[in-house]
Amino acid sequence: MPIAIVSPELNSELLQRNTPLAGKELDVKAAASGSGESLSISHDKSYAQSEKTKASKRAWAQSKKGQAYAQSEKRKAYQRIYQKAYYEILKNTGDEEQAKWSIIPCLIDEECTVEFTEEYEDVLQNLEYPIMNFYYQNPILEDWDVKRALEATIEHYRAEFVNRPSKTKNLSLFEQQLSSQLITICEWRLGRATLDDVAAMTEGYTYQFKEDDFIKTSEELQKCLKRIIKSVKRWNRVGGKQGYLNFTAQYFSPPH
Repeated sequence: MPIAIVSPELNSELLQRNTPLAGKELDVKAAASGSGESLSISHDKSYAQSEKTKASKRAWAQSKKGQAYAQSEKRKAYQRIYQKAYYEILKNTGDEEQAKWSIIPCLIDEECTVEFTEEYEDVLQNLEYPIMNFYYQNPILEDWDVKRALEATIEHYRAEFVNRPSKTKNLSLFEQQLSSQLITICEWRLGRATLDDVAAMTEGYTYQFKEDDFIKTSEELQKCLKRIIKSVKRWNRVGGKQGYLNFTAQYFSPPH
């Protein structure tokens, strides 16, 4: 499947190699301290998994893709980021349990979404471009604004599907503007807008897409929007009110 040449190559969920982070690398399956207590979790009721989910994860781990991912630079980059977050929380609180439990949701999210992220890498990148472009133009933008804009975009297409007015209300100006840009991206991937429309909105970016798999359904786009919402929640937990934006900014250079 030919893919247009882009910069950057990866969206925020497919991390670049050799991410420079300080400190010793923390194996997420290794002990958080000398006590031998694992950072992974399998039995706590808060994160109980169905047998179907467990079987799916085992199948993925045993597959060629799963085994390759376990040894990949992307996986190592995730580990370095989680390790850094763990030690920062530990430094601030002095509480190993709090530090461990703060990053466990991130570990679970990552394990559950690798396949989806790789399948829709180009769409996720397309949707994150206007988010980062808007952030560079408005540095006071926060993760909550992004989440609300993403939710409003999903509601737009839900309303369209059942032929009713959108129920989105009380959006801030930032949220309205960002949602409008996200809708433009979606319209392009639905085949109802042109690349010129998109380029005029985010001048200086080059968009990635698979030429033989360009058109997406509204349902697929809504799934991708929901995936980014998960990412916003994940990195907000780790990095605070601009955690997602600051994390993602590492992989999207400001437009020239």
